[in-house]
Amino acid sequence: MNSTLHLRWYIYGTLSCVLAIVVPVLLWVWLGGMIDVEPRATVPTDIFIISQIETAEVPIPPSPITILHVGDVMLDRYVQVLIDRHGIDWVFAPLLDTYPNFFSDPDLMVMNLEGPFAAQRINTTKSIAFRFDPLYAVYLADIGVDVVSLANNHSLDMGSVAFEETKEHLDAVGIRYAGEQYAVTSSSLYIEEVASTTIAFVAINDTHPGTDIDRAIELITYAETVADLTIITIHWGAEYQLVSNERQQMLARQFVDAGADAVIGHHPHVVQEVEMYNGAPIAYSLGNFVFDQYFSVDTQQGLGVRLTILDDTVQGLELIPLHMIRTQVHSMEGDMKDTFMESLIARSRIDGYTVTSTQIVFP
Repeated sequence: MNSTLHLRWYIYGTLSCVLAIVVPVLLWVWLGGMIDVEPRATVPTDIFIISQIETAEVPIPPSPITILHVGDVMLDRYVQVLIDRHGIDWVFAPLLDTYPNFFSDPDLMVMNLEGPFAAQRINTTKSIAFRFDPLYAVYLADIGVDVVSLANNHSLDMGSVAFEETKEHLDAVGIRYAGEQYAVTSSSLYIEEVASTTIAFVAINDTHPGTDIDRAIELITYAETVADLTIITIHWGAEYQLVSNERQQMLARQFVDAGADAVIGHHPHVVQEVEMYNGAPIAYSLGNFVFDQYFSVDTQQGLGVRLTILDDTVQGLELIPLHMIRTQVHSMEGDMKDTFMESLIARSRIDGYTVTSTQIVFP
């Protein structure tokens, strides 16, 4: 009996030990399946490399910069009569109907301001003396004018006090400026940065005897050391002549040889030819943009010049033919545009460059 009892205890003890081990294991497996416990995720060894690839910055090609130049803007005399009658919006309404973003699309919009903004008109012995209502400065800023040249033969029409007043009005509306009537000084140079490109404007008036061209060359040379691009805006030449004279051509080439990347001219009141010299565009005269000279077809035609700049060089040139009808500015279209462009290209010096419609294609 004792041996049988001992055997039973042994068997019970063994079964108890087995059950004590197996049951918890089975229970853990069963419960784990119900709870759906996920195994620990394995971290891929290349996750850092993948992260780098996904977040790496892709270089963005630089966008071109555009600078649009137009010619002489005169807001007195009969122009003012028409503005008083119709409002200043009326002057540009036809142009903006065709090109709503004419002024705002370019990165910089540049024009020659042919007279001072002054609150009062003064008596003067000058036979032709202009004075612009300062409210017009607000309008020019609103439509998108960025830079004006003050280097012309009408900047001092209302005297030196009004010339300083002009700059105050321009400062107040955010229009930048350069140049003066009788001298070439540090104020003839204006520098602005656009999209990481530094652009220098040198404004010169060559309509009076004794213009300091040596000083102008010095400014151009200096501008080349501090700017990526140098543009000359110059008042010069003989009025109403469709072709530039020897002095204009001599000065333009001197400026380019000194480092200028483009030369833009005005004053003759008509559009003169375009020249490509050592890779730099020279537009000898853009003609009138806003004026009251209705006595000829040529004085009612103007030219916009749009420079395209990429990698700190001028890489494109667009010619935009314009015309006025009783001061209102229109874009030239159709046969008028074709005839104008044929005449302009015929008297221009652009050998080696392809002209496509209004584009001068750089090689």
